[in-house]
Amino acid sequence: MRDTIQQGIQTLALRDAVARAVVIVSAAAMVYLLGALWMSIAGRRRDQFTLATAARIVALGILAYLSSKLLTGLVGDPRPYLVAHTRPLLPTARDNGFPSDHVLLAAALTASLWWIDRRWMPAFALGTALVMIGRLGIGAHHTLDVVGSVVIVTVTARVAGTIPLPRAWADPGFPALRLAVDKIRHPNERRDSTAPAPARAPEPDTGHGPSPVRSTARSAEDD
Repeated sequence: MRDTIQQGIQTLALRDAVARAVVIVSAAAMVYLLGALWMSIAGRRRDQFTLATAARIVALGILAYLSSKLLTGLVGDPRPYLVAHTRPLLPTARDNGFPSDHVLLAAALTASLWWIDRRWMPAFALGTALVMIGRLGIGAHHTLDVVGSVVIVTVTARVAGTIPLPRAWADPGFPALRLAVDKIRHPNERRDSTAPAPARAPEPDTGHGPSPVRSTARSAEDD
């Protein structure tokens, strides 16, 4: 089957130096830039993290990975440069092209922001689109491969979002989570509940003799 989208992007990258640079950067580096930005966003939102958030993100990653491995064995799609007997713009594996691992990761990062900070999802979606264009442009994948990765993540994110979790996991103040966050933020701080209380400073002598209250208490003890 002729993939006009992939061939058109690759032809443009071969003929135009600017397009070639955009394609190469998008194919090789964009997913790592998205990963670094994701870590920054997650770090700033760590106080709002809950066990439910972490569980759904982990479930998304596991489900997307397992689904991609299963479908790799069911859908065979040789890479474009192997079919056309050409040289890719970047070193590329010779295995099955379906699905695209780079697009799968970028799409998973985008989808996980639904539970972290949804305001960043459009920017990550644009980054994912650039990764898709890049992988097509260097001759590493067909359109089926990159679109398939997005579909896999979309479905698995939907499933991860419907997994029933304990209500307590949705509490930002969940004790175990808060303790872990505190240990990360203050690794050198020691909490020793057995430490002795500070000594009480002696009361100054005013020169007016003992306090009337204390004198009364002592008289009561003598009686």
